[in-house]
Amino acid sequence: MGALQTRGQDVDLPIKDRFTPFVRRDHSVSRIETACHYIDAHLAAADLGAERLCRVLAVSRRKLYYLFEPFGGVSRFIRERRLAACHRILRQGEDARLISTLAYDHGFSDPAHFSRLFRARYGYSPKEARRTTA
Repeated sequence: MGALQTRGQDVDLPIKDRFTPFVRRDHSVSRIETACHYIDAHLAAADLGAERLCRVLAVSRRKLYYLFEPFGGVSRFIRERRLAACHRILRQGEDARLISTLAYDHGFSDPAHFSRLFRARYGYSPKEARRTTA
């Protein structure tokens, strides 16, 4: 699969270490780092997407897509970061929110769609992820 799938085990590495192997020579690591920090800080925002990132980073849509091309695109990157955050919370087992609430709080608008994406990414359901920690 794409870069995020193969590098999924590196979620806890510092951003620079996690993404540097995928950055082309002409890309600015600092711009990607800035984008990643911003994305991680705003996962719950419903309007988190290419348009908002273009404004924040002061880049064109074309440049943004070019920066995120090694990661499968902007939307995929954001979706993977949202899934990773939910996965981490569910595995820790300390958060008692409903899974649907957790999904909403991380920018997913449909809990059923979230569950399908989660299962496709991790191979088990969000409910099973929570159960393994209990």
